[in-house]
Amino acid sequence: MSLNSQTVVLPRREENLVAIVKFNSRGEEKDGMKNIVQGITNWVKHTEEGKAAWRYTVGDLNIGDLDSYLDPRHNVLYQYLNKQGIYNLDIHIIGTGDYARDYHYDTILVDELQLDEE
Repeated sequence: MSLNSQTVVLPRREENLVAIVKFNSRGEEKDGMKNIVQGITNWVKHTEEGKAAWRYTVGDLNIGDLDSYLDPRHNVLYQYLNKQGIYNLDIHIIGTGDYARDYHYDTILVDELQLDEE
């Protein structure tokens, strides 16, 4: 089975932050995030490093926390993700700032009043 390239956007509810999560996966696209959760769950359940991460986050290990564990020093984590068919996991946390509140996906990017000016 070939790898699917996936990008998922996860907004943070309390703040103006989003996580852009990119990865390759085996299997159906709809199962990508579910497989990441299963890989992280197994890592927490079966490794001291995972248990320490779970304790450190006081049971709130989220995508922002996971980002800090995605480096070669935590290769056991990658092994657990790979067992679930997840490869090349990459997370970018982006702050949108207060200025972005007035803008959204459907914001028209042309000021029509200026089009009528000469």
